[in-house]
Amino acid sequence: MEAGALTRAIHQTTLDESRWPSVIEHMAQYLGATGAYLFSALEQTGPRSFGYTYEVGADMNARYRQYYHQCDLLLQAARERGALVAGSVVNSTTLVAEPTLLQSEFYNDFMRPYGLRHAMGGILTDEQSEALGPRTHLVFWRPPGGEHFECADEQRLAALVPDLQQALTAHWKLRSRGLLGDTNEQWLAQIEQPVFILSRGGRVLYSNAAAQSLPQQYRGIGVRDGELCRGDGMTSVLSQFDALTGSIVLLPAVEPDVPALQIIPLRPAASTQSLFCWFPRAAYAVLPLTEKRSRADAIRAFAARHRLTDAESRVLALLVCGKAPKEIAEQRNLAIHTVRAHLAHIFQKTNCTNQVKLVTAVLNTPRTY
Repeated sequence: MEAGALTRAIHQTTLDESRWPSVIEHMAQYLGATGAYLFSALEQTGPRSFGYTYEVGADMNARYRQYYHQCDLLLQAARERGALVAGSVVNSTTLVAEPTLLQSEFYNDFMRPYGLRHAMGGILTDEQSEALGPRTHLVFWRPPGGEHFECADEQRLAALVPDLQQALTAHWKLRSRGLLGDTNEQWLAQIEQPVFILSRGGRVLYSNAAAQSLPQQYRGIGVRDGELCRGDGMTSVLSQFDALTGSIVLLPAVEPDVPALQIIPLRPAASTQSLFCWFPRAAYAVLPLTEKRSRADAIRAFAARHRLTDAESRVLALLVCGKAPKEIAEQRNLAIHTVRAHLAHIFQKTNCTNQVKLVTAVLNTPRTY
């Protein structure tokens, strides 16, 4: 699964928590990991916790909470370095010296029995973040004898972290009073992700504040005569896909002013019970996908703030997309030493010490609209 499809899958978890295992599996494959673990550290299992695994023992979560969190060298090292900040990516290779880790109780009694050796994690929420849920990490693993996670792997994960954070934060806001099924319109209004709820006939039953502001940002979307319309001719969204489909539909973006739409057919289930309670005629959840534009905006804003040249900005844009310096050189038809020189100048201007910190800083740049 490529990065764009992963981003769309990540945002589907906002309204349907059951999609997390599939998302984690595809992310692990994308990052070349043999296992993955989404967990809310030290939170008791229940409606305020996550504990999804991919290709690791199902009892791992309980064993960690019961005892092994006390001797987690990797977590302790990350905390000491101030790396447990929402939005950051950490790599076990840089946290603890290999001899120290291999001789530790945590590795020999906990990691090794599960076939875990190299770890790379994204810090999605922390104790200081605005998310309503507890600290939540998404960690990827490679086995003993496997390759270390490289800088390019960290960049790929860092590029997805903002989308993971947005989906997770929106989901916690829906679960803030217990379960997702307890939500109401007021809580839906708090979600930063634009959301439209449509009837089977295409009528807009509900749109939150973020969705209502979209016509100010994009001329190619709006509500006409009660229906959600899109495109140069502003035709009904319902006419742009097979309304009888039971599968998720993606209507691609049309530059410059028509955003992509992800259309999720709604079915009665535990995760959608509240939507049918408040919107009995609900048939589709429509999520405008504006992440590509906001990412481009973030790159432009970051480049302008730090007075990067046009050449430096082009290198930065490819770096944020997960390209390694060698790939950037090939794509831009540049010598590798020229790309490295541009990167050195970017590091100097931005006070970033490595590529991962640079990508994280770019993606955390506030949107300009």
